[in-house]
Formats: sequence, structure tokens, C-alpha cells
Amino acid sequence: MDGEPADFFQVGTEETASRRIYLRYPLFRALDDFALRDTSREQAGLLLGRRSEQDLWLKVEEALDVGLEEGATRFSERSWQRARRVARHRHPGLEVVGWFHTHPGSGVDLSSEETSLHRELFKEPWQVLYAVDPVLRERAFHVWRDAEPVRASGFRIYGKEEEPMKVADREPARPDEHLRERYVERSLEKLQRLVRHPPIRVVDYLLIALLVLNLLVLLFRPAPPVQLDDKELLASQAQLTSDVEDLASRMKKLEEHLAAIRMLDAELGLGGETAASETPQSPEPAVPATDPSPRPQARPASPAPNASTPGARIRLHKVQQGDTLSRITEKYYGTADPKVADALGRYNRLKAPSFDIWPGDTLKIPPRSALKS
Repeated sequence: MDGEPADFFQVGTEETASRRIYLRYPLFRALDDFALRDTSREQAGLLLGRRSEQDLWLKVEEALDVGLEEGATRFSERSWQRARRVARHRHPGLEVVGWFHTHPGSGVDLSSEETSLHRELFKEPWQVLYAVDPVLRERAFHVWRDAEPVRASGFRIYGKEEEPMKVADREPARPDEHLRERYVERSLEKLQRLVRHPPIRVVDYLLIALLVLNLLVLLFRPAPPVQLDDKELLASQAQLTSDVEDLASRMKKLEEHLAAIRMLDAELGLGGETAASETPQSPEPAVPATDPSPRPQARPASPAPNASTPGARIRLHKVQQGDTLSRITEKYYGTADPKVADALGRYNRLKAPSFDIWPGDTLKIPPRSALKS
């Protein structure tokens, strides 16, 4: 009995390269009865057995229940330590080859809590986990593979001719509130695993291909020619141009009227100065400097009216093409003296020293006595 059993029957399929797992038939029946004893909660225990030196096979011969502490709902590390001490005392020739766990009504897949417990307390590469669901009648071993506990494809049962172990009578599986809660909990864990690692189906590949094809069609499809009717746009632009030109003409006329009004205001602000007509006075005849004939003694002329005295006349002159200050002074004062022209420019507040004038400008022509040379 210490070697590899020769009489056995296969449960499931078995990988040739994996370790061969043997489960004693009386223990197989006893674990089923133990799981059916109470389906309102999960139960667990140690698996005891032997293994080959070359690690080619593993034989599970005995099991030991791990009880819960008073008031506890999960198995604590203290409970497992106590169970190991009892196992060494009762079965000194066997070693702990793994543990078993009942999943009433929730299948034989491992939860994250069970995976953590297996990784913490049963970390040896040859230690296994036997999960039993007495309601769904499912059983499976879980073995280490690539540092993760995975479900084994099958195992072997031996010793069917031995006497069955003494176990309590079978109790019918009774679903209760705790069983439904546990079933919902494990179903949620399965859904979470599916959300974290969703399987990719053929339909998904087909949808991805259609999306890529649609994107390529949108990117490389030639754009249709765009025909723009610009008649209305050009008509609106022409109307806007006409309105702008009309507005500019009106602004120019308004500026001319404002300039005339400012000039009249300036004239009215001189007090007694009144604007005269633009008709120029005939200048006094100038006697040529080379005339040898003697000039008669002129009577003293009456003093020229001052610009500041009431009644002084100020004439207005509109600058024409070709006019200069010298020609204007010669026209109104009978002399082209540059000093008189400069005085007339200063009187009209022209910019010195050029005293530029432009056609269309209006100059005030005061009496000569009002000019400051």
C-alpha cells in the first residue's frame, strides 16, 4: 500500500505530463457524505497521504475536519494549525498533501479568498485542493501550475474493494438562505472574472473588422464636388460697395459743411469783424520804381481800419489751382513782399515756415494794418 496503486479507475481525463493523483475510494465516499451533512455552510479539512520521491504520483488516504471557532464564519489560521497538530498525532506516517473544501450549490471553481488561502498555507508544488459541491454533484482537484492553482482534468480512484468508512447517514440537500447567498456571491465572483478578462468571440472579431473597413471607406472616399452659387453673394457685395461709396460722399459733404460752419463761428467770434464778399478790391496802382517822372505829394491817407476796430472788413478768398501766398498778397495788397505773405500765413494759422495752401482752402484776408509783420 505504500507504493503506487495498481487497481484504480479513471475519473475525467488525465494529462500524461502531470502528476498522477490517487484518491482512496472509502475517503471519496466519506467526503461526499461529509459535504451533504450540512449544506447551509462551507466546510473544510486537511488531506493526508503519501507521494513518490520523484514526485510522479500523489496518494490521498485520510482527511481531517477543520472546525470553526465559536462565533467565526471563516476558517482562521489558528484552526489550521490545530488541525495539523491533530493530524501528526493521529496519523504520524502520513503528511499533509493538501486540503478539501465544500461548495454547496456554487460549483467547484475557486474564489479569490480560497486562492489566497491555498497560496498562503499550502504553497508546496505537490499540495492539492479537492473541491466538492454536494448539491450539483461536482468534484475536482486543483493543482499548482505556473504558480497558480488550476483545475486538474481528472484523477484516479483506488481501493474500491475496501470497507467503506463509517460516516453519518446521508442527509438530503436542503437549499436555505445561506446557500442562496453563497450561490449569489460566487456568481458575482464569476461575473467579475469575466469582466476583468472577457472572452473574445468570433463575432467580436467580425465587428472589429467591419469597424476598420468603415473607417477606411470614410478616410479614402473622394469628396463630392461642391458647387457654390455666388450670384447672391456678389449682388450683396456690389450693394454694400455702393452703400459705402454713397456714405463716403455724404461724409465728405458733411465735412465741408462743418468746415464752413466752423469758419463762420470763428468769424462771428471776432466781435465787430464782418465777412465781406469774395470780390477783391482793386489794388492801389503801384508806381513803377523806374518811373523818372516826379510823383505828386500825396495827401495823408486816412488810417487803415484795424482788425480789432468795429467795422473792419475781412474778405474771404477760396484758394484756386496755382494760387500762392505771394500771388494772393499781390492781388489784395498790391505787393508780393515775402514778409506780407508770411504775415498773412500766420494770420490764417498756417504751418510755418512753408505756409502751404491747397485748392479748396478758404483764407481770411484782413486789412493790411491787421497783419503783423
